[in-house]
Amino acid sequence: MNSIFEQYTVQDLLRRIGKLTADHQPQWGMMRVDQMLKHCQQPFLYESKTIRKKNLKTRIILWFFKPMMSNKKPFKKFLPAPKAYRVDQTNGFTLERNKLIDLIDTFSKKTDDFPLHAVFGKLTKTEMGIGMYKHLDHHLRQFGV
Repeated sequence: MNSIFEQYTVQDLLRRIGKLTADHQPQWGMMRVDQMLKHCQQPFLYESKTIRKKNLKTRIILWFFKPMMSNKKPFKKFLPAPKAYRVDQTNGFTLERNKLIDLIDTFSKKTDDFPLHAVFGKLTKTEMGIGMYKHLDHHLRQFGV
């Protein structure tokens, strides 16, 4: 499975992002391309202090879905974004694309000190690497690149 910690995977992601234009339309979902680019930045920026405690029912549901972060199946279309990752306002296509590229480049070189995931909390480096790739791949496929 591809991981954001593999250089060839990062190069492929950056190549695909480079194919995006400001007028790309989604093949599914409601986000504009600039919103998608900003949305994809959120997992790289998320701060653990905003994670809320979850009740037992929520923890059981999350335990059941956590394996999808690192299995080989792509994310399904039309999955709702966690509230923490929803985007309304952007700084425009070019700025959001450049910021995402910088975040991918920086994050892909990390070896530790990963942010907590907004939904699943602490992930291993393997889960984080695969999950970050799958999220980016999901949205790049959403926009046909």
